Amino acid sequence: MEARNCFCGHQAIIRTSWTQANPGRRFYCCARTVQKCGYFGWAEPQLCARAMEIIPGLLNNMNNLRASAREMQIKFANSSSY
Repeated sequence: MEARNCFCGHQAIIRTSWTQANPGRRFYCCARTVQKCGYFGWAEPQLCARAMEIIPGLLNNMNNLRASAREMQIKFANSSSY
């Protein structure tokens, strides 16, 4: 990916959008953590309709699996402490 500078002159960073409208789509934004300049620019073209349909479901499944794994770890830790 190309390097871009934001409005305040710093090198912009790339982040990933996880909104319903743009799941997994990367974008450039200001790297500053305080007093951001508001720079925004897409790093990639919009995903195809099929990808936009599939990605949110995959993310939801992954989050559910992680939550189940955490619950199992807690149960195991609680049962083995006796």
